[in-house]
Amino acid sequence: MDFVLIMPMINQQPAYGYGIISKLERQKPLGKGTQIMNIVISNQFGIPIYEQIKEQIKTSILTGELPENAPLPSLRQLARDLQVSLVTTTRAYSELELEGFVQTMPGKGVYVKKINEALVRDKYLKEAEAALTAAAQRGKLAGLSVSDLHGMLDTIERAIK
Repeated sequence: MDFVLIMPMINQQPAYGYGIISKLERQKPLGKGTQIMNIVISNQFGIPIYEQIKEQIKTSILTGELPENAPLPSLRQLARDLQVSLVTTTRAYSELELEGFVQTMPGKGVYVKKINEALVRDKYLKEAEAALTAAAQRGKLAGLSVSDLHGMLDTIERAIK
């Protein structure tokens, strides 16, 4: 599969030079077997670049945008396309492999693994618990009661249905 790159422009200059964003996405008519992957990175996010790459690839896998057995761009190609160090892409891919999202096949490349549903559920459960704990602590500081928080949660639940 081929991967294609769009480099956003700001004032007729590549956005990379401004540290704003870079995107890996559709640039030209896609040929058969071409995979589209969007990656937005910024040195202004306060998050290491390798972590941004890792999380966005992970999200693409979890949402099905990158299906099981889909090949990822080579380490060198991704580093070149995003204009980052090879060390950066290597770390992102290594962590994805350690977390069970991709597998490296020597001489062939890096491929998306079958998603472990229990692993994904556990990850989201921990994130939800952390977010709710933080919200409850802030609510307590604001003087909200438990019933106030329940009401807010009910409102949010209705809004996202």
